[in-house]
Amino acid sequence: MIAGLLRVGALQLAVMLVLVARTKGLALWLGPEWLGLMSVIDKLLALFAQTAAFSLPLAAVRFLPAALQNNSGEMTAIWRAMRNWLVLTLALAMATGLALATFSPGLLGAELVGHRDILLVAFASLPAIMFVPFLQNSLSAHGEPTAALTSTLLNALGLTASAFLGVWLAGLRGLYLVYAVFGICFVALSLRRLSRKFNGGVWVGPPRGRFSLPREIWRFVMIMRPLAIAGPFALLFVNYRVLQLEGAAAAGWMQAAFAIAIAASTVLSAGNLAMHTPNVSRGGTPQELMNRAEEYLCASGFLAAVCLPPLLLFPKTVISILYSQEFHPATAVLAIFLIAKLLELAVGAVQAIVIALDHMKFHVVENVLVQLLVIAAAIVLIPRFGITGAALSLALESLCLLLVSTTFLLHRHALQMPTRPLWLWIFLLSAAISCRALAPLPEWQPQPLLLRACLYAAIIGGAFILAPTSLRTQLRSLLRPGRRDSTRS
Repeated sequence: MIAGLLRVGALQLAVMLVLVARTKGLALWLGPEWLGLMSVIDKLLALFAQTAAFSLPLAAVRFLPAALQNNSGEMTAIWRAMRNWLVLTLALAMATGLALATFSPGLLGAELVGHRDILLVAFASLPAIMFVPFLQNSLSAHGEPTAALTSTLLNALGLTASAFLGVWLAGLRGLYLVYAVFGICFVALSLRRLSRKFNGGVWVGPPRGRFSLPREIWRFVMIMRPLAIAGPFALLFVNYRVLQLEGAAAAGWMQAAFAIAIAASTVLSAGNLAMHTPNVSRGGTPQELMNRAEEYLCASGFLAAVCLPPLLLFPKTVISILYSQEFHPATAVLAIFLIAKLLELAVGAVQAIVIALDHMKFHVVENVLVQLLVIAAAIVLIPRFGITGAALSLALESLCLLLVSTTFLLHRHALQMPTRPLWLWIFLLSAAISCRALAPLPEWQPQPLLLRACLYAAIIGGAFILAPTSLRTQLRSLLRPGRRDSTRS
């Protein structure tokens, strides 16, 4: 497991590094105000995309692995129908977004009315936003996690190149315009390649009338419908509330911290959709699924112990490197977002079991109620505490989901969180809080630097001790390949 996660994580790290270069360039060229506006528009596009996608990208990684085990022809038919539905809903979403931006931009937000030209070209980038997750999940479901992340890396390269070229040509408007052109080309070529893969090397275009999906998939996407809307809406609400009450610069500061946490989470959770979710989706008893989750939780927890502490221990340096000194106010909320994403890593592993056991109604009700709680918290906290209140509102989501999901599995299936990952994750949370406590100290003076180095070493050592024997054996073999080979010979 750890070797597979490292391979997947290495590719995801490459994706992150490319996006870091994009972030740095945009931070220098646009500044906090324009970056804050861009963050709100991006959340608006995500709301349109996820609403229109009908959770079909998630359904792909949920149902295609089992269909492949039963019959490769069945998998091909299901995949083609999903693709055709996404093409149709994409057209409807783009038409709706363009119509609103043209005739009633106030319905999208009063603060966005003066940027109608940017909104118009932004909606043209929906093809990539909707289809890239579907492309990645399709390859993962086909048993090709490396190819899935390679596709994501290519999209990240195109996203970065488009951003630089677009901003150089026409500012934020140019960014969305150039990415729209790239996104359409990338999606068209990727769909053609995937269609050949799923049809034995023969290109099969989207035939008329080929929209038939099994009943269980329709049930899945319809049950997931409220969640597909509530999640992105809550995130958009929090970001728009900051823009409205605190201004565009504050929205840019919050986006800087949030983006760093997202980047770290993307690397650490790479194995979830690529390996863990398909693994538990192949069926088995509830206890068997929890046993598979135990290995993933321990491996991903150890990787978190290696990757997250430097971000928590050197927040100002991280912000300066990835953005600029104009974004230093983001250090106030960076730790909150990183701890929230650490919890979200465990949430993803647990909720994959809930979905695999087909408790979809509970999953949706739980998530929708938590999103409503996030919105309520934002209404109360943001006027009082600014971006810190926004960060606390979003962090509340991960904490509540983890507590409710684990309690449900315990009550319904008598499934307890295994001892090893439980203590490992308690240790990780304690370590994260300890790192945050050192953040106010000067970052590069000798004594505070030595204290940070000792704490980091203690975190890695503690995570290694708490890891199961199998994981420690895998880590030793990875760190000492020469000795392993000599022993075999």
